[in-house]
Amino acid sequence: MKVIILCGGKGNRLKPLTEKIPKPLIKINKKPILFYIVSYFIKYGINDFIFCTGYKSSLIEKYVEKSFKNINYDFINSGDVDIIKRVFDVRESIKDQFILCYGDTIADVDLIKLFNFHNSHLGFATITTYQLISQFGIVMNDNLNLVTSFGEKPKLDNWINIGYFFMDYEVFELIPQYSTFIEFINGLIQLKYLYSYRHDGLHITVNTFTELEIANGQIETYKEKLRK
Repeated sequence: MKVIILCGGKGNRLKPLTEKIPKPLIKINKKPILFYIVSYFIKYGINDFIFCTGYKSSLIEKYVEKSFKNINYDFINSGDVDIIKRVFDVRESIKDQFILCYGDTIADVDLIKLFNFHNSHLGFATITTYQLISQFGIVMNDNLNLVTSFGEKPKLDNWINIGYFFMDYEVFELIPQYSTFIEFINGLIQLKYLYSYRHDGLHITVNTFTELEIANGQIETYKEKLRK
């Protein structure tokens, strides 16, 4: 089992931090995002990684080489390209099923349950999703605008993509048909090859300074899980 971690984006919404370092190396409570992602997989006994780099690739390489002595890893630098190109470029290093993650997203996904779910259906791919939580209080009215309910940042009916894709090797036969990762995902949907695994645990994504501030408050819970 190999884990592919997407580490090539520029992280424009986190400038000026990302003018000096790539987003996966931004620190949450003194440790880079990438540290938490890789450490979680190691906890499950997974030790084979491919880091798909681009922007400031050399810094990712130096960090991994220095910080993780007991894993097998490779770097594939595709440059400034869409995610679909990064994924396709790893095909010669993959022999069977693999996990694909974003380099800015931390989650305590139960990998055994994800594995079992993926192998219970006939699709080529599983996407991990998380229930969207409103950033605002939701007010409901009747026809006369009388307030009937108020929910403070409630969970919504929508589920968002948090990565942690589980895929079969067969996806590499489909990828050349698509120009972008979004097109590829929609193609899997049209072919009925994509299933959704719902994660209800911890989820930390760092795209903005607001999310980075939230992450610093959440990371202690995640660190506890790493220690168990």
